[in-house]
Amino acid sequence: MLTRRRDIEIFSLSFLDVICCGFGAIILLFVLSKFAEPVIIEELSKDLQSVIARLEEELHEIRGETALLNRELQGKKEQLSEEKKKLARLQGDLSNIKGEFASSNQHARVQNIIEEKLASALQQLTDEMKSIQGYESHWSHATVKKGYSGVAVYARIKPKSVKYGIGESKFDNEGRIVEMDFDDFVFFNVYFPNGQMSEERLQYKLEFYEKFFDYTDEYRKQGRSLIITGDYNTAHNEIDLKNPKPNENTSGFLRIERDWLDRITENGYTDSFRYFYPDTVKYSWWTYRFKARDRNVGWRIDYFFVTQDIIDKGWIKEAFIDNSIYGSDHCPIGLTIEI
Repeated sequence: MLTRRRDIEIFSLSFLDVICCGFGAIILLFVLSKFAEPVIIEELSKDLQSVIARLEEELHEIRGETALLNRELQGKKEQLSEEKKKLARLQGDLSNIKGEFASSNQHARVQNIIEEKLASALQQLTDEMKSIQGYESHWSHATVKKGYSGVAVYARIKPKSVKYGIGESKFDNEGRIVEMDFDDFVFFNVYFPNGQMSEERLQYKLEFYEKFFDYTDEYRKQGRSLIITGDYNTAHNEIDLKNPKPNENTSGFLRIERDWLDRITENGYTDSFRYFYPDTVKYSWWTYRFKARDRNVGWRIDYFFVTQDIIDKGWIKEAFIDNSIYGSDHCPIGLTIEI
């Protein structure tokens, strides 16, 4: 019996242990339900926030790439628009050439000389642009940057020789000069640099003035007569632009640039238009902005300078600026000579 009771007691203790363990498990579950659940939720929340952060970073990158693509697309659109404008200007300048050829003196020794800023590489010019009946043309264009700058000359008579540049690659590779020897005189068509882009380009412009006129002075030492035309990119005096005071600190009317034109005239070169019309207000260039041409807010920056001996010989019969010709930001200028 004792043994059996002991078995019962042992069994009873084991049963109580089970009951206690059950209650312990219930209490543990209750505690976990009250305290562990927020911990799990908090961990899940952190994981979710991390995922959201990564997605936001990816979205930010996508937006950045999209913005970059949009800027590139806009740049392409602007580039295309600019190319169309350049083509329109070139076509307009061709109209200038045709109009000037039609109205000019047929007996002039050199009937028409046109300064031309090329809108594209030479190979893109059409036969119509290169060849006008009764004239031969000579073209120079930049080799350092496609479509950057260039000049052209149309002549009714064949020159003795043609040169392109002054023998210094720093200046010649921008295609700014065509030189033609017509025996009686040496003719230059020059597109002088613009100094508005930067201080570096301003210094380049001033150095171009110096080197070019050093070059032409060598001809003068040989007794040659010179005619130098083109876009000088500088208005000489206040009469030569609509708003001189507001532009005193603008390249194109800086004192240091105007001093160069003073030096040219003091050194024996004559501004042919001012020779005939010292007090006439007339412009040869207008910005495309602000309807400047319509309001005649312009600059006279295109010239025919000639050496004094040509004046003394009486060769020059007329100098003109033809404001009636449209199609470009410049209008034609001209010089009539009889030899």
